[in-house]
Amino acid sequence: MQQSTFTRFLRTHLCLLALVATVQGCATHSFKQPAFILDESLLDGVQVFGHPVAPAPEISLLTLSPEMETFVGPDITGSDISFVRFRRLMKKLVDENYFEDSYDASGTYPAAKTFALRRGNCLGYTNMFISLARAAGLSASYQLIDELPQWNVEAGYLVRNNHISVLLEDMNFSGYSNSQLTVDFNYVGADPFTPRTPITDTHAESLFYTNIAVDYLREGDHETAFAYLKRAILAAPRNKDSWNNLGVLFSVVDQPLLAQRAYEKVLSLDPRNKTAIAGMARTLETLQMFAQAKMYRKAMKRYQQRNPFYHYAVAEYEYRRGFYEQALIAIERAIDLRRNNSRFYALRAVTAQALGDETLAAKSRQRQAKYDKVEPRRISPHTLRVYAPF
Repeated sequence: MQQSTFTRFLRTHLCLLALVATVQGCATHSFKQPAFILDESLLDGVQVFGHPVAPAPEISLLTLSPEMETFVGPDITGSDISFVRFRRLMKKLVDENYFEDSYDASGTYPAAKTFALRRGNCLGYTNMFISLARAAGLSASYQLIDELPQWNVEAGYLVRNNHISVLLEDMNFSGYSNSQLTVDFNYVGADPFTPRTPITDTHAESLFYTNIAVDYLREGDHETAFAYLKRAILAAPRNKDSWNNLGVLFSVVDQPLLAQRAYEKVLSLDPRNKTAIAGMARTLETLQMFAQAKMYRKAMKRYQQRNPFYHYAVAEYEYRRGFYEQALIAIERAIDLRRNNSRFYALRAVTAQALGDETLAAKSRQRQAKYDKVEPRRISPHTLRVYAPF
């Protein structure tokens, strides 16, 4: 895989608990989705490893341990008011130091392990909290934050931070009934207007296995990564992120025809999926199918040019290589597209300083201070990862 490949993560930074309450008022409609047929030849592993590869073992994300059952005692459950039970649960977790220096970047753990260790990453804590909340009689589920625009470049990769949180429904508080509450284990909560998508437990399990798969993929253990991706896809066949990662794995092991078929699965679910479009462009070029690749490359370029975070990532990459003029051009493009992002001005400040332009550096620092309304973020390695060509 070339250095121009990037990683797209869904990952969060455990520390700050953000609560967002909304009143339910919209009816939901159920639409029957067309059948999605698994391609067994993509999942058996024979063409890649020369023998069948079994899926990784199943892991129960939400099983309560005896200690967790004891934790959710009458001191929490002894109220008919859902918000009171929530408040008691949260207070007990805080009082018993479950959020004190507890962030563990590698802690993609199920609920019981997170509870026992008192540490984990955001997905681990989300698993734990949902399990405890349900034991307390609360309606808790996973919620995917569709777009949390934070990008970084690390070691030649473009890293996108998406986000997962807890959705509590049927909450009664402050004169409202049947309201919703978001519990967000993150340094910086997502904007209240950011699109959110409730997801099923099985989809969350798929994200969990996908995370583990990427750890093995980065370590070069391709067969174990494949086993976890297989488990992820079996858990939630429509999880596009798992199929995208499978496409990258096939590319890494020089199986472009299989990679093409994996990306086709994503595009059958979402014809505009940008990660799959980028992957398909690179794969078709590898297969020397240049006419077809040109269409995907054109679509990818259109998206990139309109995306300020793409230009930010390019600027950071060029800055780290010492190409400061190219970095300044890229960060100016990012600022032209979005003028209220403090991180853009922080990068422009250090780039301008490297070029000896103290006036622009000072102006950039002023702009950074204006828009920097949160504490600096500590970057964590993951919660959900999806690879795609840069």
